[in-house]
Amino acid sequence: MIEASDSGTFYKYINRRLGKKHDIGVIRSENGVHSVTNSSKAETLNSYFSLANTRDDGNDPVFQRRVPDDVNIAAVYFTPETLFKIGKKLKSKTSSDSDACCYYLLKQILPAIASPLCLMYESFVSVGKMPDGWITAVITPVLKRCINSVV
Repeated sequence: MIEASDSGTFYKYINRRLGKKHDIGVIRSENGVHSVTNSSKAETLNSYFSLANTRDDGNDPVFQRRVPDDVNIAAVYFTPETLFKIGKKLKSKTSSDSDACCYYLLKQILPAIASPLCLMYESFVSVGKMPDGWITAVITPVLKRCINSVV
């Protein structure tokens, strides 16, 4: 690599070596206990993030109206063309994401399922409810300028 006098190859090599972190390092909890195994790290992170969250009490919050009373949305429409446009932006990879969704498969079957999906989305919006499984999210903590072993 050095003899090739190609700095681009050198930087690509360095970035490949530095850019892959597969393991989370040792995590220290608030009480000073160090987590080394994957299961203890998961428990430490779970207990830390569960302190920041609250349980849903089932009551919808009251929001003051921010627009005049004569302004409202009568209906929201989803069209297959809109879904096709969104589908074109999906990556054509065959691996699955965190939801076990294979984008390649989704892009292939989209022409067959676009109309039923539009009807489903419109019905969800019309009643103001979404399936519980669609409301969950995977939260990935991003550490910025701190000691990443302290939770």
